[in-house]
Amino acid sequence: MTGCDTCSARNVCTGCSTGRALTDDSTTCKTCAEFPSMTNCLTCSSNKVCTGCSTGLAPNLNGLGCTDCAAGVAECTECSTLSNCTKCSNNKVTKSDGTVCQTCAEAGLGAECTACSAWNVCTTCTGPNVFPSPTSGACVTCPNLMAGCSACSAADVCTTCGTGFFLNNNKNCSTCASSVPGCLECNAAGDQCTKCDSNTHWLDGTNCVSNL
Repeated sequence: MTGCDTCSARNVCTGCSTGRALTDDSTTCKTCAEFPSMTNCLTCSSNKVCTGCSTGLAPNLNGLGCTDCAAGVAECTECSTLSNCTKCSNNKVTKSDGTVCQTCAEAGLGAECTACSAWNVCTTCTGPNVFPSPTSGACVTCPNLMAGCSACSAADVCTTCGTGFFLNNNKNCSTCASSVPGCLECNAAGDQCTKCDSNTHWLDGTNCVSNL
């Protein structure tokens, strides 16, 4: 018998291969989708109970056949069950529990987030100097991505540093004091100081000299 894995007699099948189920008289293993009301059913535990459906569908609550995922969760295109969506349409993402499809902003990623790969991971932000954070997944500004950075071209690439910082070779900002001890403000290269900490140093040309 085609699709029969185990049998108790020549014409009596007791177990079918995956994707098939026994007819009521145990003489034939049919594909799950061949049984009444089981259209689009890929796997089943019996000829009346569907356990897995084609993409975009999920078993009915009573196990008889398959239903569009969107019938369980609006705008859902793929799901594991009718109440657990795994993929949404219209650039939306599923809530962590799979019960609703939301825009990136509705998911709490901020109005600046225009595309996201998951409920808590933004992939594209809109606006100047705003990029997805590699740690939080939300849209954040350059100063919140890299200390001392006032403008950046990516989440890890600073282009302009603020006062008291200079752009290092790693495209991050280093404090002026890390290059010239006691320095509060310096040139773009960080090797010439323009202002020292008056409490501990005085400016001597482009260097800071300790007054302690």
